[in-house]
Amino acid sequence: MERRWSRRKQVGQDVLLQFDGQEVINCKIRNISFEGASIEIGSLEVAVPTEVELHFCGSGDQGSAVRIGATVVRVLDDGVGVSFSEYHDGSCRYLLELLD
Repeated sequence: MERRWSRRKQVGQDVLLQFDGQEVINCKIRNISFEGASIEIGSLEVAVPTEVELHFCGSGDQGSAVRIGATVVRVLDDGVGVSFSEYHDGSCRYLLELLD
């Protein structure tokens, strides 16, 4: 049985995903925790362990975009599971607000 360090929250939030120097792709977060997320990417093919960067649109007092570096750790039917690996300025606070 898989154990998680923090709770997951169903969100359905839009996110921009960038990988391998490719253009940014519009995706949707299914669920998220402080350590990672499940992301719907449709028919796009991304292999384990691809390094990606997520660009969230800031909310509340986070007016600008928030970036989080991540690694693809699981391939799902129409998405991927990522583990966050690089928290940029404001990203920890943004995640805490999102998970609240």
